[in-house]
Amino acid sequence: MSEETAPQTVPLSRLNTEISARKEAAARAKELAAEIELLKVQAGAAEELTAALAAERAGRAEDANRFGARESFVRIGLDPDEDADVMETIRGRYEKLPPKDRPPLYDWLSDGAKSDRIASVLLPQPAPAPAAAAAEPEAPAASGPRPITTNAGTVAAPPAGPTMSRDDYQRKLAAAGSGAEVKAVMSEYFRD
Repeated sequence: MSEETAPQTVPLSRLNTEISARKEAAARAKELAAEIELLKVQAGAAEELTAALAAERAGRAEDANRFGARESFVRIGLDPDEDADVMETIRGRYEKLPPKDRPPLYDWLSDGAKSDRIASVLLPQPAPAPAAAAAEPEAPAASGPRPITTNAGTVAAPPAGPTMSRDDYQRKLAAAGSGAEVKAVMSEYFRD
């Protein structure tokens, strides 16, 4: 006789466990897909913010360079409002320097621009040193007495200081009896 094999059956509890595990896996897959979409949106926003931040940093760096250049020109004596064309010409000469050997603008304006034949002409010339102004030639000494100069319409000033000694003043003050005499002695001593 032939042996019949009984069909293999899976216990119901195991089948239910497998079905619930598949349903949970499908639900988890939907949750993960939603999270992936949310992360894609956030990544796109992060890229936009990164690009905006880079643009802002570039703008700030450009503003800082422009302000630094303006400050450098003011330090050497150029007025940004009145000397804008001179500043642009000098800046053009500065930008022609090789970038790797280019010093900061203020350092170049202070030293290097003097060797540039165009920039050196446009830069303001420093004021003469105070010692040079003090070294004016003296007037030759005139032989004989100094000429007397008079100012027409002026009154000579009284001599400085009291006209009597302190002891004389105190003696006269003690001898003065009334207020009018005291006032006369004081006005004579102090010459108001």
